[in-house]
Amino acid sequence: MDRKKGNRFEDHLREQLKDPEFRALYEREREALRIGIEVAKRRRALGLTQRELAREVGTSEAAISRLESGDANATIWTLKRVAAALRADWQHRLVPVASNASPVRLAKR
Repeated sequence: MDRKKGNRFEDHLREQLKDPEFRALYEREREALRIGIEVAKRRRALGLTQRELAREVGTSEAAISRLESGDANATIWTLKRVAAALRADWQHRLVPVASNASPVRLAKR
């Protein structure tokens, strides 16, 4: 990748992240994609197809596909079922931020 293009993107992203609304959208989507990538990696490591995982979870193949692509609004309970089917544990926790940090408002889907 052209180094200048990479810098322009990063500079543009850094500038956009100053906007609280954009930042909220970005953070929401980034987290959804991170979860999807983790699910897909674990599924592949176990040698499962999306169809097989869906059957174990009790959902559709399309729902697993959406989850893995970061395009699902999965509940904690769904994520726990997926984790169990993947022989893993879903751990979600609150991590305090610095007291001087401004709150990030998450955008609604």
